[in-house]
This record gives sequence, structure tokens and C-alpha cells, in this order.
Amino acid sequence: MNALLRGGPGDNHTTHAPRPDLVWRACLYQRTTDRTHAAGRELHVYEHRPDCCDWPNSRGDTDGCE
Repeated sequence: MNALLRGGPGDNHTTHAPRPDLVWRACLYQRTTDRTHAAGRELHVYEHRPDCCDWPNSRGDTDGCE
């Protein structure tokens, strides 16, 4: 399944997301019921969890969010 990330450091990034949640650069994203289309593909929208990596003060890959 293809995903569009919304919010946080991965905003507008597309990636593969086989599960209802994913970690991108140590930040947690969760699938929403929203879908969108880009480049002829349907994308599931994943929202950033700000309580995970405290964007915009995060350190990206060095954050230890689990």
C-alpha cells in the first residue's frame, strides 16, 4: 500500500506502508481514513503523531521515539 505522510518532518513524502502505523525518521505516523491521488496512484494518508518526536524541535533520525 502506498502512503502520503502529513505533518512532521515527512510532510508530503510518499512511502510504502504495509501496516496501520509506520515510523519514518524516528517519528510515528498513523493511518487515517483519508485517501488522496497522486501520479495516478491512490494513497492512504498517514498523520504525524506530534507527541512522538516533538516536531519542529525533533532531531530526525537521532530521536529515540519507540
